[in-house]
Amino acid sequence: MRGLALVAVLASPSAAADLGSPGQTPYLVIVNAEHPGGVVSRAVLADIFLKRATRWTDGGPIEVVEQSIESEVRGEFCRDALSLTPRAVMAYWQEQLRNGGARPPFVKGSDAEVLEHVSSHPGAIGYVRAETPIPGAVRVLQVID
Repeated sequence: MRGLALVAVLASPSAAADLGSPGQTPYLVIVNAEHPGGVVSRAVLADIFLKRATRWTDGGPIEVVEQSIESEVRGEFCRDALSLTPRAVMAYWQEQLRNGGARPPFVKGSDAEVLEHVSSHPGAIGYVRAETPIPGAVRVLQVID
């Protein structure tokens, strides 16, 4: 499966000792603390958030969590990580639904809701504003080119 192979580029926690400074992007990509990886490429991140990759390297399902379409951080994430506008992402999901493809990700209304969801679901991935305090129940993935 293409998606499974793509997620394999996620590195081990030891390879992610430097998570990068929050100033590198206006958002932080977060996963449940049980997730073993520490690094993800923008290309793989796009495949995950567009649900072209649906399983982690251990075979577990990826559960994607988005922010509200009106949120500033979603716009920044879409443009930087997906190279799409939020409206283009909405159009993508409408097309997927029309053609019986993947269902859109869960949508949460705030950083706190995304943190709560990711912390309580082992396969979850989401993003929050870069200045958001990160609790121990989640891990930040370093995004690389």
